[in-house]
Amino acid sequence: MKLTTVIYKIIKKAIRLTPFKKSLFSGIKLFGIPPKKIRRELKFTGVFKVVIGKSSFQLMNYNFDKFTLENDVFWFGRKGWEPESINLWVKLSSESKIILDIGANTGIYSLISAAIAPTATIYSFEPVDRIYDKFQKNILINKFSTIHAEKIALSDKNDFAILYDFVEDIPLNATLNSCWHSESSARVEKKIETKRLDLFIEENHILNIDLMKIDVELHEPQVLRGMGKYLVQFQPSLLIEIFNEDMWNHLQDIIKDLNYQIFYIDDLKGARRINRFEIFDGYNFLFCNEETAKRIFSDK
Repeated sequence: MKLTTVIYKIIKKAIRLTPFKKSLFSGIKLFGIPPKKIRRELKFTGVFKVVIGKSSFQLMNYNFDKFTLENDVFWFGRKGWEPESINLWVKLSSESKIILDIGANTGIYSLISAAIAPTATIYSFEPVDRIYDKFQKNILINKFSTIHAEKIALSDKNDFAILYDFVEDIPLNATLNSCWHSESSARVEKKIETKRLDLFIEENHILNIDLMKIDVELHEPQVLRGMGKYLVQFQPSLLIEIFNEDMWNHLQDIIKDLNYQIFYIDDLKGARRINRFEIFDGYNFLFCNEETAKRIFSDK
């Protein structure tokens, strides 16, 4: 074994045994951000503050081995996770009254909306038990009464479906799409109930939706189909993941009669308008009307 490997293992063990990690790492930040290889070892379990302009919220950090969203936000703030998408989400949230976060995960987008737009009503959907529990903890530590967390899987049927997940305690795994990680022997299946979004809208007497984020790992077209007539009626701005051309084509078919402008969100170069699918470095896209586009991109 190389000497550098031995030293690296010793350092990793020393970090794990170090008390007061958050205070120590906060001190390190004052002198600069460590490189990624070192930073991924500088993790802790505990709550820290995230500043978004003049607003802020508390976020629970978990010492995940394979998932770094919260830890990246600790080190870089709002630039630590999907920075250009977050920038657009902040702008859109600030002018929205009803917001849906579909595939909320541990809640970063919902928490931002609640901090930025304290009078907005936010409906958030996360069907995975272990992730939903972490999201609920984030809501509780912030006392955000405007976030309504739903342990529901949205789809295009009011029925039952198979949720494909992993046993490891990390987010960003579960989906209703059978193609997701189909080659993995670690994948597990769980039967869950699904609901159409139009039914949820009617059950909760929702009269309009201004903004939606849909991040459900290949199941985005089914979620939008499940919105039924309300997609046309409300025409909310959509922050949505698109992984491939097949998804793009399905989404184009769903919105073909709507006047959506489509922007690819590049975290390095900003958002740019597109009219056809290409192979991009990222997967986030914004669908909005022309008036909204002019407003949020007025500084460009």
